[in-house]
Amino acid sequence: MSQPRSQSEDQNQAQRELAHAILVLERQLNAYQRLHEEDLAALRQSIEELKGRIIALGDKAETDDLPSAHQIDDRFSQSPHS
Repeated sequence: MSQPRSQSEDQNQAQRELAHAILVLERQLNAYQRLHEEDLAALRQSIEELKGRIIALGDKAETDDLPSAHQIDDRFSQSPHS
């Protein structure tokens, strides 16, 4: 027959179980934190890419408003000063 466990053994077992539960939760928390950090980094990257596209479109729109070299040549050749 097995002997009944002492109160000290019961406490040790309870401490081990609690320590294990804490370890599992800490690992889970760290995994979730890494996942969210990666998600946030991906969102930030997407925002930066969109900002870059907006800037590029703005630059293109500004240059589209400028006359081309051909248009400048035509205007200059039609000038009364020539």
